[in-house]
Amino acid sequence: MDVIDKGLLNVLQAGFPIAREPFALTANEIAINEVDVIGRVRRLKRGSIIRYIGPVFDARSLGYSSTLVAMSVPVDRLESAARIVNEHPGVSHNYQRDHQYNLWFTLTLPADKDIQGKVLALSEEIEPEAMMELPALKRFKVSALFDVGGSESSLGNMLSEPNLDAALDSTDWAVIIELQRDLPIVRRPFDGAARAAGVSVDDFLERGRSLKERGVMRRFGAAVAHTKVGFAANVMVCWNVPRDSVGEAGRRMAAFSEVSHCYERATRDGWPYNLYTMIHGRTERECRDVISKIASRTGIEKYETLFTVKEFKKERIRFAPPGSGSTANRYYPISVDIGGKRCVVIGGGDVALRKVRTLLEHSALVQVIGPELCPGIEALIVDGKITATRRSYRRDDLRGAFVVIAATDDAVTNERVARDAHRLGKLVNVVDVPDRSNFIVPSCLRRGDLSIAVSTGGASPALARRIRERLEGDFGEEYETLLSLVGRVRAELKQGGIIVSGDGWHDALDLDVLLDLVRKDRLEQAERHLIDKLTGCGRNGRC
Repeated sequence: MDVIDKGLLNVLQAGFPIAREPFALTANEIAINEVDVIGRVRRLKRGSIIRYIGPVFDARSLGYSSTLVAMSVPVDRLESAARIVNEHPGVSHNYQRDHQYNLWFTLTLPADKDIQGKVLALSEEIEPEAMMELPALKRFKVSALFDVGGSESSLGNMLSEPNLDAALDSTDWAVIIELQRDLPIVRRPFDGAARAAGVSVDDFLERGRSLKERGVMRRFGAAVAHTKVGFAANVMVCWNVPRDSVGEAGRRMAAFSEVSHCYERATRDGWPYNLYTMIHGRTERECRDVISKIASRTGIEKYETLFTVKEFKKERIRFAPPGSGSTANRYYPISVDIGGKRCVVIGGGDVALRKVRTLLEHSALVQVIGPELCPGIEALIVDGKITATRRSYRRDDLRGAFVVIAATDDAVTNERVARDAHRLGKLVNVVDVPDRSNFIVPSCLRRGDLSIAVSTGGASPALARRIRERLEGDFGEEYETLLSLVGRVRAELKQGGIIVSGDGWHDALDLDVLLDLVRKDRLEQAERHLIDKLTGCGRNGRC
C-alpha cells in the first residue's frame, strides 16, 4: 500500500457515503479522481485488505440480543468444537485464546429466541470442561477501526445508543436486507440494491441515511483485515473493577485509541471480571505496554490477559425481521428443468469443473469461460460434451444464458458476474457467496427420479452435505425401483379410467411392506399388493 491507499482506508473506515455516487464523494476527500478510488478499492478488496464495505447495525435496535460465551475445551477437541460453533449462523466471531478458557465466541439471535437454551445446546454437543455465558450490561466503546494512514483523528468511538423504538416497517427491512449484501465496487453501487428492494434509488438512499440518523445503523464503512494492515497482535483483557468504579474505569479505558471494544459484562462464580477491553497492537509487546498504561491510569491491578491464538470465524450477522426466520428463507425451493438450456460457468478450475459435471448430469448445454482451463474441463471439451471460450469474462457472455455460475478464484470477477447477471434477470450462483446469489445449489440425494435436496440456505453447505450423507443410509437403491413401480401402476390405473384420491394413494403406500417386497425382488407381488390397496380406496378425487 502507498500513502494514498492508507489515507483511503482511513476515510472508508470512518464512513462511506450512502449516496448515488459515493466513490466520487470519497475521491473529493483525498484529492484523487473517482476512477482511481474505484480501482484502488477493488485492488484492496482483491488483496483481502478490505474485507467488505457495509453497515454495522445495532443488534438491539433490530430486535436481536447477543451474548459472549467462554468454554474450556481440551486441546485435542478444540478444532472439532470450533467447527460445531462455526456452523451456527448466529455466531459471528469465534476465537482460540491463550487461557484455560480457550474458546470464545459471540452468539446473536432474535430477542424472542431462547439464547440461553441455544448456548446450553451447544455446550451439550461440545461437552466443555467448563463454560460461562457473559452477556453485556453496558457498552463504553465499539470501534473496530484501525489507523493505517497517520490520521488517527479521523477514526473515533463509533458508539451510539440503540434505538429500541425504531418502529421499522417492511420497506426499512427491505433496505436493511439489501444493505447487508456485499457492496459492488462500481460508480453507482446502490442502484441494484434499490431495484432488489423494490424502491427508487432516492428512496433507498434516504432510508439508508435515516437508519443511521435513528441509531439503527452505527456506521456504514469499510471493515479491514487488521493483521494485513500491521496490527498483528490483539488481546482481550478482563478487568476486576469495583462495582462503583466501573463507569469511570470504562470511560478511561475507552479513551485509549488501541482499545476497539469496551464492555461491562456479567460476572460468574470464580470469575469476578466485569470490564472487558479488546486491545490491538502491532506486536504483543505493544499490547502489553497498553495494558500497563491502562492499569496505571485506572488503578485496576486485577485482570486476566487472553491473547488471540487463532481466528476460527469472523463474519457479519445477517439480520432479518424477527419472527421471519433467517434470510435463508428467501430461497423458494423449486426443481428447475435445465435440459437443453444454455448454462454458463465462469471459471476454469476444479470448482468450476464440479459445477459443470452437475449441470451435465441434468442435460444442460454448458459453456465454460475462463483464461485457463483445468485438465478435467479440457477433457470434456475434447469429448464434445461442453463448449468453452478461453479468455477472461465479458458482460456479453451472459446473453442468452438460463443459468449463470461464477466459480473463479477472483472475488472482483465473481462480483462483476453477479452484478451483470442480476441486471439481466438471470439465475446466478456465486460459489460460496450466497449474498450475491439468487439461487443456491442444495446437496442432493438421487435414487432414479427420486430427488431429496438438503439446503441450509447457504449458511453451511458442509452441514447440508453431512445430512445428505446420513440420509443415504435411509434411502437405498430400492427406492428407485419402488418409484418406478409406483409410476407404472399410476399410469396403468389412469389408462383404465380408475381415479384414486390423494388420500387414497397416501393410505395405499404401505412403505414397510412394499420396500420389503422390493428388496426381496418380489416385484409382481409388490405391484399386486399396491393395486389391491388402491382399488379398494374408492374412486373420488384425482389420481
